Amino acid sequence: MKVEKKPSLSFLNWGITAIIFFSISFSIVLSSCEKTGVMPQFSSLKISIHHVIDAEDLELFPIQYMNESGNTYSVTDLKYYVSSIKLTKQNGDIYFDQQIHYVDIKKTNSLSFVLDSIEPGKYIKIEFDLGIDSVRNQTGFLLNTVDNLNMAWPVSMEGGYHFLKFEGKYNINSVPYGFAFHLGKSKAIIHYEINLNKGLYYWNEELILKHDLNEWFKTPSNYNLEVDEPYIMNSDSLINVIRQNGFDAFSL
Repeated sequence: MKVEKKPSLSFLNWGITAIIFFSISFSIVLSSCEKTGVMPQFSSLKISIHHVIDAEDLELFPIQYMNESGNTYSVTDLKYYVSSIKLTKQNGDIYFDQQIHYVDIKKTNSLSFVLDSIEPGKYIKIEFDLGIDSVRNQTGFLLNTVDNLNMAWPVSMEGGYHFLKFEGKYNINSVPYGFAFHLGKSKAIIHYEINLNKGLYYWNEELILKHDLNEWFKTPSNYNLEVDEPYIMNSDSLINVIRQNGFDAFSL
């Protein structure tokens, strides 16, 4: 009877070592391809929104911030829509995102969103709207989620959706009072154009967009909560004052 010869221990060790070596090498190649390998057909961009008061990270609820008029205030709620995002390439080509992105300061997963299928290249400008264009700003246009329903603008006041809900409290002689900046109606949309110098060549690129809430109180008009109306929703003229102030609210 023929007896089969078992492989030696040294041969087995060599085989295991070879498998480990090639596995590690293959992993290195795969990971390097994400950033330094062959350029993919499309890129993707994660836009993360960072909320601040001047240079400070936003903290909800404490009445600890001061605006240009000297009002000490807090932020208790912040919700808005970002839409019609455009990226302009160095050669003039434009990438357009048709989605409407809902942002809620209390919902971490809403503070960033991803744009995909972007043609790789260098991009020199980003544009977007705070609010929803007149074609889509119609009552019932968005899905009937709790968030969208809570952002509905009254039908008796032209309908559609709130573009922004910025709410908080402010002190007068240490007594807290409420304020609410609610923007709505299609004429209150705010369009932003920000210079960009960013190459988008791979998946998982990221852009951090800063939203400074103190800007809503200043330039061109210093808004004084002790003097001016703290609830603006019923006044087109006050909505326009806050809208004009909001043009400086976002930056890179």
